[in-house]
Amino acid sequence: MNCRFSFKHVKRSQTLIDYAEPKILAKIEKYATKPIDVHVTITQQGINYDVRCNVKGGDGFNFHIEAENTDLHSAIDMMLHK
Repeated sequence: MNCRFSFKHVKRSQTLIDYAEPKILAKIEKYATKPIDVHVTITQQGINYDVRCNVKGGDGFNFHIEAENTDLHSAIDMMLHK
């Protein structure tokens, strides 16, 4: 499984990646039978953080998830809940 992170208007943080990546991969691994590519984009827009996750699977499935919150960790957790 390949998980990439992009940051826009937010300073790149390895701590944030270490927080989000295991949670994202744990959710997706339950449903994966073939390799998956995950791309997470974190953007700050004013006081809000926008977290977007694009998942492309080897089984031919693709989906996109978005969440927005004033707290970055809460935005990641909201995205995982969706």
